[in-house]
Amino acid sequence: MRARTALLLVPTLLCGCGQGSGSPLPGQSGPPALPVTVAKAQRADLPKEIRAVGTVEPLASVTIKPQVEGMLVDIGFEEGAEVHAGDLLLQIDPRPFQAAVLGVQADLLRDRALAADAKAAAEQIQGASEKSAISKRTAEQAAAAAAAAEATVQKDTAMLETAQLQLEYCSIRAPFDGRTGKLEARRGTVVKANETALVQLHQILPIRVEFSVPEQQLAAIRAAAAKGPLTVHAQAEGSASVDGTLSFLDNEVDRASGTIRLMATFPNEDRSLWPGQFVQVLLQTEIERGVVLVPSGAVQTGQDGDFVFVVDADSKAEVRPVRVSRIRGDSTVLAEGLQGDETVVTEGQLRLVSGTRVVPKEVPR
Repeated sequence: MRARTALLLVPTLLCGCGQGSGSPLPGQSGPPALPVTVAKAQRADLPKEIRAVGTVEPLASVTIKPQVEGMLVDIGFEEGAEVHAGDLLLQIDPRPFQAAVLGVQADLLRDRALAADAKAAAEQIQGASEKSAISKRTAEQAAAAAAAAEATVQKDTAMLETAQLQLEYCSIRAPFDGRTGKLEARRGTVVKANETALVQLHQILPIRVEFSVPEQQLAAIRAAAAKGPLTVHAQAEGSASVDGTLSFLDNEVDRASGTIRLMATFPNEDRSLWPGQFVQVLLQTEIERGVVLVPSGAVQTGQDGDFVFVVDADSKAEVRPVRVSRIRGDSTVLAEGLQGDETVVTEGQLRLVSGTRVVPKEVPR
């Protein structure tokens, strides 16, 4: 009885193996449709941009050094703080310079008195000379003495101004709004005039970015600049893009590199740009109207150039040659090949040839 049951099972198993899993279903002809991801080509107005790598630079930068020699007695700021023009940063001991001012003032008072006396004497002698009471030579000598005394007064006045200026130099003030760096000297340090570096000050509001572009872009930049200010976008790693304005175009092309140097100025109110940073720069020159955009994943490269797979109304893939204009983010701008309303394959092209039936799955952009 068991042997008979086994014999009955064999034909059943053989019938089950006769239909392969890859065979088309009843009523289905040709190979099965392949699943692919698709997206719509689009038309849009896009800014034409020139990409570059730039360096952030302060609008103004200065290493502050003392203009007089003396002991540093006071510090009026915190390292890394923002200061305003005229703020007192450092104080050098003023007492020696105050004494010098007092000494010159005393000399000036003395010499003014002597000059006044010499002038009065010269006038008296001149009067007597006119009456022939004394010789003309004596009158000339008295006038010369009065003039010499007046010259001494003028010299003292100049020395007083110099002494007062040196006293003023004891108070070191910020020349412009900016941010301080590391302080290189401490209280009690004896600093030397025009030699000791005290602190570096950067102006970061506004700030600028320097970058270079190939000389082939020069004509387009100049033509766009003639129509009005050009917008420049700058983005540091990990930060949002910020907008500025092109403010400088160099007067010559660098012969060694074949590039032209440019600078853009940014308000930098949020302090997102920092001196010394490298940033990605986009210089917008014009707006292109109605350009065709496709996801960059749709563009393939073959022996005859770039192409995309277009899905027609019958869900069949067709090869369409295209010409790429440029890449913008995750999208590619096409100069030729599509009208802007086609459905293109973005994933799954590896097994496709012209005429392959597909099962499209559209992913929202």
